[in-house]
Amino acid sequence: LEAPTGRPGTGGGFPEAQTVFLVLNAREQIPADAHELAHIISLTTWGLHQAQDVWLREGLGVLAQPCWPVSFKDMAAATRRVGDPRTTADLSGAGFMAGDVDARFRAYMYSAALVEHLLKTYGLAKFEALWRRGADAASDVYGKPLAALESAWAASLPLAAPAVVRLDLVQIQRTGCRRFS
Repeated sequence: LEAPTGRPGTGGGFPEAQTVFLVLNAREQIPADAHELAHIISLTTWGLHQAQDVWLREGLGVLAQPCWPVSFKDMAAATRRVGDPRTTADLSGAGFMAGDVDARFRAYMYSAALVEHLLKTYGLAKFEALWRRGADAASDVYGKPLAALESAWAASLPLAAPAVVRLDLVQIQRTGCRRFS
């Protein structure tokens, strides 16, 4: 995918054209179809969000994919346990795609876990307001800055996963919906 489009991954979307493209092959058994469709739907329904809020868009896209080996909270905790201290501030703009494939995968999992938390804790209406107004408006939307919301949530992450969690994108792509360790 990267050679013809300049974009890494197994799919992409162009909301302005309401178009999704996917690359399917035997090596990667989980197509990013729901992920890419979530981008098109959210961007069409709620409009373009702040460009730097990549973690917001990608976190919502990851939540749309139905098959993951463990909970997003456990994957976010595993991200911390492997020594990845990044926050949404680090996962904004070009920083989201920084690093190797494993670092980018951790960025997706961490973002999905935080988006899931915001949706479950505060509801869809507030999340939509954050989407439309941008992360800088978190104080107005949630009553506290994003950094405070994120810190409180991160402090609640389990110190040990109920099962061994390996944040290995290749392994997840190979195993599909099954659990792995």
